[in-house]
Amino acid sequence: MNLIFDNNGALVISQKNVNSFYIDNEDFTVKKIENFDGSYVYSLVNNEVVKTLFSPSEEEVQEYEDIENKLRYQQPRKKAYPNLEEQLDMLFHDIDNGTLDKTGSFYTTLKLIKDNNPKE
Repeated sequence: MNLIFDNNGALVISQKNVNSFYIDNEDFTVKKIENFDGSYVYSLVNNEVVKTLFSPSEEEVQEYEDIENKLRYQQPRKKAYPNLEEQLDMLFHDIDNGTLDKTGSFYTTLKLIKDNNPKE
């Protein structure tokens, strides 16, 4: 695994194959390591890779849980929406039929998705 660090020693990205952008770029240092483990935080100190066991604070754990809860309703909702072409087609037909209100297909379709996937 290749780790790419910025000039402050902070990990920017890990990649199996290094993007050519990072090669010979003085703003980044590329280091190859064996046995990458996501349980650790990697940094670059004195041009050496240092790994520290990741132990989030209570605030960080709460932040991760909040994000997870937010995604729990967002992902199914996003997948349920018709693609933009279909939504625009519904809008066109609602305008054409004079139903650009709460009775039109655009509104009723999106309202049903929102009702079936409520925010928590």
